[in-house]
Amino acid sequence: MTFKLPDLLKRCAKRPRARLKADESVFHEIWLALAAWIRSQMVKKQGAKIPTFGTWRWVIMDSSTEQTTADTLRPSFTLAESFCKGYGLTNRRCESMKPATKVKDINVYEVAIRYSNKLQKDTVFTGLKDIFQVIGEAAASRGAVKLEVGDIGFLIIKECKASFLFEPEFNPFDEAGEQDTEVIELEGQLQQPQVGPSEAGPSGWMDPVAMEVAPPSAHQPVQAKAAKRTRRPRTASARRSAKPRVPAQSIIELEPPSLDN
Repeated sequence: MTFKLPDLLKRCAKRPRARLKADESVFHEIWLALAAWIRSQMVKKQGAKIPTFGTWRWVIMDSSTEQTTADTLRPSFTLAESFCKGYGLTNRRCESMKPATKVKDINVYEVAIRYSNKLQKDTVFTGLKDIFQVIGEAAASRGAVKLEVGDIGFLIIKECKASFLFEPEFNPFDEAGEQDTEVIELEGQLQQPQVGPSEAGPSGWMDPVAMEVAPPSAHQPVQAKAAKRTRRPRTASARRSAKPRVPAQSIIELEPPSLDN
C-alpha cells in the first residue's frame, strides 16, 4: 500500500480538478527540476525552502564553535506548519528551532529555466501546487508514502508522521555506524509488500477510485446461496424415518364436512 513516485505522477495527470492539464511526463519533469534545484542548494551547504510544503536545510549540531565546518552540520527536512495543519500531519523530528545555515526560498522561474529543458515558469508553479496537494491527500489517508526526491533521498510519511532519509552523500555514517536508525527501520518496513498485485497499483498503493465496494444488500443473496449449498444432506435412514410431505390439495380433501351439510 506504499504510495510512490509513479502513483504521484499518475494521480496528478488524471485528477479531474487538476490545475495543470498535462500528462505524467510533464509532472515528472517538474519533479526532477525541483529535485535538481534542491540538490544545488544542499551541495553548497545551504537550505532550500518551499513555503507551502517544507524545508531542506543544514542544521548546526555544535553551535559552541566559532567556525562552522562540514563535520558540525547535519541535513534536515521539516514539513511546513501550514502543510501539516492542512492535512493533519506532523514531523517525526522537529529541528526548526536549531541554528542552521543560509536557506533560500524557491524561485519557480529559476527552477524552470536552469533545471529543465522546456518547462515554463507558470507550468512549474501550477504543477507544483497539484503535486503537493496529491502528496498531502495521500498522506492524510494514513497510508504509507515513500517518494524519491532525485538523488537526495526519500520523503517518508507513515501514520501521518513525516521524515526524510538522506543519501549517504549528504548524511554519511558517523563513527558508530548509525544514520537516523529510526528512519532507516521505517524505510525497511515500507519495503515489505502488504497487498496482492491484483488489489494494488503499479507500486502496491491502492487507488481509492478502484476500491469501490458493492453495498451490503448485493452480497446477501450470494451468502444465502452459499449457505444453502453447504447444507449437509440427510442420510438414507433419516430420509426413511422422516414423515412424507402431504400436498396442499390432499390436506383440503381430508377436512371434515361442514355441519351445514
